[in-house]
Amino acid sequence: MPNQRSDQNSAPLEEQQMLHEKLREEIHTIERQYEEELEAMREKLNQERRDREHLTLQMRALLQEKSEWDNTIDCLQSALDKSLAEYDNMQRLLEDTEGRLHE
Repeated sequence: MPNQRSDQNSAPLEEQQMLHEKLREEIHTIERQYEEELEAMREKLNQERRDREHLTLQMRALLQEKSEWDNTIDCLQSALDKSLAEYDNMQRLLEDTEGRLHE
């Protein structure tokens, strides 16, 4: 009977070892999945960071270009204002001259 008792004790021990091995495999599988998901999330976050940096650079370039256009428009507006003022002066001089000629 000692062998039977030994068999009874070894059966639960073998079952425990099998369960322990299955649990270890399951833990390993979960850890691997976790690492894969973590790496995928890191890649996604890195891509989002690169996209954000790219958009920031584009926005800065566009703001610089807008500033240059604003300066160009200001210069053109100033030149137009001066030209209109000179035209008005020329028109007054012409009218004054015509008025003197008719006197």
